Amino acid sequence: MIEVCCLSCALNYGRQTSKAVTILSVTDHDSGKPLDPDRATFVVGSEVSPCTHDAEQMRLEGETLPVHWDRCLPSILAFASREAADAFHARYGGRVRSLQELRQQALANESLH
Repeated sequence: MIEVCCLSCALNYGRQTSKAVTILSVTDHDSGKPLDPDRATFVVGSEVSPCTHDAEQMRLEGETLPVHWDRCLPSILAFASREAADAFHARYGGRVRSLQELRQQALANESLH
């Protein structure tokens, strides 16, 4: 079993390695409590990306490079209810999805963006 920082990271890992990924638990964005992923509702690609690496990368020469891709993007935030996900979506954008929809997209080997 491997623990990852977020659902996007896990799904991108599975896509990149062609390995099956089983999601055992997700964390509710509002409360920080664990959720059954099959009962959660997700917001994908909102303006909120809690675990991405916003800082610029520094090269050995001292030159900074902006981050253009991060395995944690797009953000996928879990919510305990559809109503909570819809309220978050109305404020921060993104797309509301079920775990089944996210799995289908990952199985189709599509980018989550």
